[in-house]
Amino acid sequence: MKNHTRLHVQQSFIWFSTCLLALVVGTAHLAHAQTETVIASTELNYAGMVSDSAGNLYGVTNTGGSSTNCSGFEGCGTVFELSPAGGTTWTQTTIYNFQNLADGSFPFGGLVFDAAGNLYGTNTAGGTYNAGVAFKLSPGSGSSWTLTPLYSFGQSNQSVPPSSPLTLDAAGNLYGITLGGGRYFFGSAFKLSNVAGVWKEQILHSFGGPGDGEKPYGPLVIDRQGNLYGTTLAGGSTTWGVVFELSHQPSGAWTENLLYTFASGGSPEAGLIFDSAHNLYGTTNTGGAHGVGGVFRLTRVNQNGNLVWKYIQLYSFTAGADGSNPASPLTFDASGNLYGTDAASATTCQGFYGCWQVFKLSVGSTGSWHIAALYPIPAQSDPADASLVLDSSGDIFGTAYDNHYFSGAEVYEVTQ
Repeated sequence: MKNHTRLHVQQSFIWFSTCLLALVVGTAHLAHAQTETVIASTELNYAGMVSDSAGNLYGVTNTGGSSTNCSGFEGCGTVFELSPAGGTTWTQTTIYNFQNLADGSFPFGGLVFDAAGNLYGTNTAGGTYNAGVAFKLSPGSGSSWTLTPLYSFGQSNQSVPPSSPLTLDAAGNLYGITLGGGRYFFGSAFKLSNVAGVWKEQILHSFGGPGDGEKPYGPLVIDRQGNLYGTTLAGGSTTWGVVFELSHQPSGAWTENLLYTFASGGSPEAGLIFDSAHNLYGTTNTGGAHGVGGVFRLTRVNQNGNLVWKYIQLYSFTAGADGSNPASPLTFDASGNLYGTDAASATTCQGFYGCWQVFKLSVGSTGSWHIAALYPIPAQSDPADASLVLDSSGDIFGTAYDNHYFSGAEVYEVTQ
């Protein structure tokens, strides 16, 4: 890591301490036993982490690594593992160095596990058409991992690498979304399938048609019937974005259904999650009662004999101590609390170049949602497409990158 990156890590600790003090003073009614710790420093990392059943964490770095095949960059990107080593100590291991060959380079969208413990991800360059590849990493004996390139993007002007993690179905098919590409160049949803040993891409939907959403953001989620759900940052009849469903038809085609069009603010910059009752939850970067974003739920209700999706605003941020402009997917804990990240207030940041925080939303006895806790992030931003990871003890893990110098990133842990 560069020396100025090490300096930034030290500076971030100073910021972190100041930010924590200001937050405690400004939100005394949210007092909560907590410890925030930077558990690893990495090269630039815009993606989040995933965890295995043993509590190990896995992520990607956009640059860095040992390859010299990416001219002008220090490495072509890596996949790394963090393993708990007791107390607050973690062991960081690089499990793959991208070479900018058939394996691609510059991973961006994050990782996802299958049931067998294989990791899947994408990168943005290299491969057959220099437009990135979808890859699979399989664990071997000891600590070895083997990478298999599955598909090279760029085989048509509609085929571009995704901007968020892939989604797997029960049959092992991979689904993703792109911010650009597609028929109208406003993004697409695609499917990768293994057909007789060859992975092939199917464009399921091109965004940007009349009344349709544009620039889909955040990973897709899939229900038990195989339908896909997501959000777009813009477009729709109001230009503020939409919530959409893609349904698989018997003919093999996929049909889009617009579940909700955001009016007077919205612009969701994150995907959706399901609860156990299959309601959908998400965030908007703007809109809400105060215009600075909120948290919403979509619930199926019976309307004149038809099931329709009803939009419910659960919480509106105020740009006070609770922050503003949430930009990450939500995460549930075992008790039904919601976690995400948003921009901390200017007072909390104490003049620093922007800072973010983790928020915890809980539902009260009256059914209303409220901020139950706020945890400052020990860096100066958090990637919009990165979900937080919660372990069995309720500890929170996430990534944050230096949005001032773009020189590195940290993986942090919040112990509640």
